[in-house]
Amino acid sequence: MRKTFTLMLMLVLTLGVMACTNVEEEPENGQTEEGQTEEEGGSHQEGQDTEPFDEVEAESIMEDYEERFDHVVSDANDQGQLQSYDTVEEVQSYFMEIMSEEWATWLTDTYVRVEDDGLYIVPTEGPMMFSKSETYELEEVSADHYLLTQERVSPTYGHVTYMVHFRLVQDRWILDTIESEDISERNGEDNHDEAAGLERKAITIIDILARQNAESLAQEVHPEKGVLFSPYVHIQDETVTFDRDQMAAFFEDTNEYTWGLQDGSGHPIEMTPEEYYNNYIFNRDLTQADEVVVDGEEARGSMISNIKEVFPDSRVVEFYLEATEDELNWKALNLVFERDDQGRWVLVAIVNDQWTV
Repeated sequence: MRKTFTLMLMLVLTLGVMACTNVEEEPENGQTEEGQTEEEGGSHQEGQDTEPFDEVEAESIMEDYEERFDHVVSDANDQGQLQSYDTVEEVQSYFMEIMSEEWATWLTDTYVRVEDDGLYIVPTEGPMMFSKSETYELEEVSADHYLLTQERVSPTYGHVTYMVHFRLVQDRWILDTIESEDISERNGEDNHDEAAGLERKAITIIDILARQNAESLAQEVHPEKGVLFSPYVHIQDETVTFDRDQMAAFFEDTNEYTWGLQDGSGHPIEMTPEEYYNNYIFNRDLTQADEVVVDGEEARGSMISNIKEVFPDSRVVEFYLEATEDELNWKALNLVFERDDQGRWVLVAIVNDQWTV
């Protein structure tokens, strides 16, 4: 009996030692067997399957970008109404499959107009696109940021450096933002194609003004600065500036504004937008202008223009109507343009010019 009890005790002790030997030791301070912390291991795992970014990936994203923009535009019917999208958010969501929310929002704000019966494409020039056939450079800014640069020349945008930023977001490369820098002045160029493109844009805006299509005009207005109205070519301190939303409701706005001071009397010009339009914008038919001049320097009357002082980076397209039977009723309207952040020429001022005392 005593021998049996001793054997049983030895068996139990042997099994206990074996069990202790097979138990894994707990890593100290949360470390793995390789000596990494769990946090470091997770960080290492994240993004390890991400494809390296190169020219092939950049060209693929830019091709997809152009195809998606063209797809949305081609979805519109003859009246410009989108057929497959009911809300702006749906269009943004489609764009955001390959780009940032910021850039998708810019695209819809610029090219999609919301009306009571649906969404409409804004009738304006499209964004500048990447050209695969032209030389470009791809630079690594950081591990999750690449920059594509390409020198481009177009009638609409002029001679610019086109810059596309790509970023790695959640293990996926997307188009982040696009910007452009005008380099024509830096190179001392006189870009006749750009002037011709600007003249065409101005003629389109005059046609929009003639039809009193405020919503279309609003899309041509500078997105940050809005559009300034001046009753005279010498811009006064007392002027009115409308943002895009205010411009879209221009002819429905019944509020009176002080647009400036009358020449001669000095009395305030207090009018509704529609009254101002009839007296200081389209008091003559500008679609029949005798001259259309880009960046002209000729003074039409005795008042000195200060447009270039107020808007030093602008270009100006003037529509001039000669006097009729009354030699004092000549008329000129100056459309003042500046580039926005994307390099588009957009409207910053509508400046009237007429005979003054």
